[in-house]
Amino acid sequence: MNKNSFRVLLSYLLILFLITDVLWADTSSEWNERIHKKGITVWTRNVEGYMVDSYRGQTDFDFPIEAVYQRLTHLEGFPDWVQGQKEFEILKDEEESGEYYTVVSAPFLRDRDIVMAIKSRPPGIDGTAFVEHRAIQGNRPLRRNTIRLTDYHETWNLIKLSDSRTRATMEVLFDPGGNLPVKVVNWLVAQGPYEALQTMIKDLGE
Repeated sequence: MNKNSFRVLLSYLLILFLITDVLWADTSSEWNERIHKKGITVWTRNVEGYMVDSYRGQTDFDFPIEAVYQRLTHLEGFPDWVQGQKEFEILKDEEESGEYYTVVSAPFLRDRDIVMAIKSRPPGIDGTAFVEHRAIQGNRPLRRNTIRLTDYHETWNLIKLSDSRTRATMEVLFDPGGNLPVKVVNWLVAQGPYEALQTMIKDLGE
């Protein structure tokens, strides 16, 4: 294939990609089920003003709500189950709040880093608990070849189903920054919460 033929083919593929991206774009605000297997369900939805879909993951753990809550708030254990994590440092760790810095790898893209604050409400008499992670400014200098995430919000809602069973629902909305192949990222985004919940199930059983 000569150079001119290659350029024509490349242009054709680019146009085809742009057309299909528009046709497949999901502008719905409703949750769309993406994964449902091994007791884990993951949904995604488009949110106005965000390139990447928000996602929700849910599963029932065969463990008391206190054990699940402890796992979610034990900062030292985060590197064991956070997907793609390359670096992790605890900045503050208090009873119901904390701060940490992390660097996460992004396949085929520049790494992302973030300074995060975590707040939590332990299990109460109503049989629920809550954990929230939110990006904060922090005082970490920017790194070369790394994009700083400044818009990230993650919540975990826990419901006590019985003394030994807990329902966990996580939701994440974030802006990954940079120029991304949005359609590809949205196709892959559901895998993250699915793998994280799988890892938590395994870790809680050890």
